[in-house]
Amino acid sequence: MKGLLIKDFCLLRNQNRTVPIFLVLAVWFAVMNQITFCISFLTMMSAILAMSTCSYDELDNCQTHLFAMPFDRKTYATGKFVLGVILLVAALALAFLSCLGRQLAVHDVNMPEVLQTVGICFFLGLIFISIMVPLRIRFPGDQGRIAIGILMGVGMLSAAVLSRAMPNGTEVLATGLAGLSLPAVFALLAALTLVIIAISYTLSVRWIRKKEF
Repeated sequence: MKGLLIKDFCLLRNQNRTVPIFLVLAVWFAVMNQITFCISFLTMMSAILAMSTCSYDELDNCQTHLFAMPFDRKTYATGKFVLGVILLVAALALAFLSCLGRQLAVHDVNMPEVLQTVGICFFLGLIFISIMVPLRIRFPGDQGRIAIGILMGVGMLSAAVLSRAMPNGTEVLATGLAGLSLPAVFALLAALTLVIIAISYTLSVRWIRKKEF
């Protein structure tokens, strides 16, 4: 897996124009006190960067040569999850340091709230990665991007339908969560994330093993 991760980080060097822009935007959002947006923005970008390595693997049928090398296909799927987690942790660390820098400079940042947001975005980022990895493995190239777009569209449509069917559903959910302690909320998020990761990892391994090149 170490070799696959090195390969992915070398591929990410091709994003030498995109990554600095993301970093500058993140610092700018922190400076402008858009803390929540800064953290969520970096969370999404880390997942997108991790999945961009799949596109480079598929370029010019490179996977045909890649999977001829002596490693198990399960290792490839595992490597994508590990890469996503590494980039996610790095992104959240950058967001936290940006917020900390603003706190030291102007003393108007609520650090407990920042830590809570970082924790929630960590779990949400893991869920987002767990959704994207099997889709990118199952649907190569443009098909994967279309599948992810369709899934997001279905999710948004479902949310709109549910909001119309249950107008007070959001308030009821918010009230229920407000009645829980912060550790209980994080425990629920952790349990949900673990279930989604387990399903996602199982599907990813199964689909990569069935894939033909």
